[in-house]
Amino acid sequence: MGRKGGASTITQQLARQLFVGVRSRNKKEAVVQKIKEWVLSVQLEQRYTKNEIIAMYLNIYDFGYNADGVRSAAKIFFDTSPDALLLEQSATLVGMLKNSSLYNPLRRPKMVRERRNVVFQQMYRNKMISKDEKDSLSNIPLKIEYTPESHREGLATYFRAYLQEFMKKWIKENPKSNGDFFNIYRDGLKIYTTIDSRLQSIAEESVSGHMKNLQKEFFLQNTAELNPTAPFLEIEEEEEIHEKMYRIATAKYNPFSIGGSESIHDFEGGSENVMS
Repeated sequence: MGRKGGASTITQQLARQLFVGVRSRNKKEAVVQKIKEWVLSVQLEQRYTKNEIIAMYLNIYDFGYNADGVRSAAKIFFDTSPDALLLEQSATLVGMLKNSSLYNPLRRPKMVRERRNVVFQQMYRNKMISKDEKDSLSNIPLKIEYTPESHREGLATYFRAYLQEFMKKWIKENPKSNGDFFNIYRDGLKIYTTIDSRLQSIAEESVSGHMKNLQKEFFLQNTAELNPTAPFLEIEEEEEIHEKMYRIATAKYNPFSIGGSESIHDFEGGSENVMS
């Protein structure tokens, strides 16, 4: 992060993602955005250390597939946490920082592995690993354990869905000072709730364990003898349905004649003549 130019590439990208937004295709607007990035980058480097800037960048970078930040990327691509990443896995994520759309491990594994090995080469040049370690690591195949995440997974899924809709309304009612709207995913907003993640986890585990037996108990208690008004009582057993289907298929009557030769039961349980 050189001081001569005022800011490094990573710091400029961090400034863009936090404050400026997507680079405009209009040349004049792009120049204005570049100036803003430069000014903001200088301020960032005056307030934060190199490691803090890198940490912030890794925590907001979009790796694709809803993997926003290194924690989410570690889970989605390797089914693990950042502190448990292997060196080759960490190097893969670092390599993706150049362009996560281009260096997509699911679509272009060969290209991503080559990019990962470039990271190993740079580590060797900077004396972070030995030549033997570089050669050994470079020979490791790219192993992706794709574990997609969605809003249906994790803690308090129903609350997160509600909170998302609440925030969509909030950003419309609370624009930025320049009139632009906040991006709830990229603008670094912090949302504080009263949910205790530890207690929430215990509660959801308890509910999940109880639900396994709830359906069985439902059918045991809701019978015609115990509860005549229970729902689904008229649903026939699978064997009874198959028996009726067999009788219909083997019934000896000519559906094209005026008057069938036999009376068969309606599939829905009636006793009227199908053809009379």
